[in-house]
Amino acid sequence: MKKSFKILLIIISSFLMGLSQYPSGLGFLSFISLVPLIPVIKALSSYKKALMIGLLWGIIYNTTSVYWLMFNIGTSNLLAFFTMLGSVIILTVSPVLILLLFCMLRKRGKSIFTLALIWPSIELIRSYGTLAFPWVSIANSLSTYNSIIQNAEYIGIYGLSSIIVLINILIFKVFENRKKINGFILFISILLPILTGKLIEFSQPKSS
Repeated sequence: MKKSFKILLIIISSFLMGLSQYPSGLGFLSFISLVPLIPVIKALSSYKKALMIGLLWGIIYNTTSVYWLMFNIGTSNLLAFFTMLGSVIILTVSPVLILLLFCMLRKRGKSIFTLALIWPSIELIRSYGTLAFPWVSIANSLSTYNSIIQNAEYIGIYGLSSIIVLINILIFKVFENRKKINGFILFISILLPILTGKLIEFSQPKSS
């Protein structure tokens, strides 16, 4: 795979994931946004490459997600810009850590599915401390999907992030190997959180 094509895939992935964070009916994009990224990182063996990919993906994703900080701080344009820029840099630490940790595990022969554990784990860690900023968790893309988001009652927002990553991986697996079993597993993985979400929703006591 050519370097220029890899960069294009990273840009597409991060921009689509950024768009999924807006309350504009584009939340479904989160379920496909990581698909272009997966072939790029699947064979990661270099921490330097993991760092560069994490930086590029994180900067584009976080800029797309929090650019509005420039217009909602109530200060000069220049100061607002640098505040937004600083926020993007800080938030980009997370995808960098995700890919560095993923690279370490891939070097040890771990499955691509470990990404579905690493991603929400780093998001959870980022939610603590004075620089905590949980509002760019990829699970926020599901805020308008009432049935699916009900699952957060039991698995939390980071469980939803894990589901998003998992479905992205399973979609990639369908394209990589078009066996019927891969399509069936993907179908179940999409259907299950919808059904459990509806079950949770209907089990809630109705307000009088």
